[in-house]
Amino acid sequence: GEPWIELGAHTLLGADITLSAGFVPGLDLGPRPMAQPSPMRSSGRGSHVVAHASIEVGDFVYTGPHVYITDQNHS
Repeated sequence: GEPWIELGAHTLLGADITLSAGFVPGLDLGPRPMAQPSPMRSSGRGSHVVAHASIEVGDFVYTGPHVYITDQNHS
């Protein structure tokens, strides 16, 4: 889902993180990015952002290590 992931200016990503958009490879998710980290966002090491539909992260958001953010999970 790389085409649907947008990173803001001055974004800092820790080691061993996951950014994922969409459910299966090749799925057309439309024109709007799915995960939208805003300016000055920081993700701690070992964190995951998994978007199946849409995740928007506000300005100046900082997460610690091993944080899991998703808009969908197991039923």
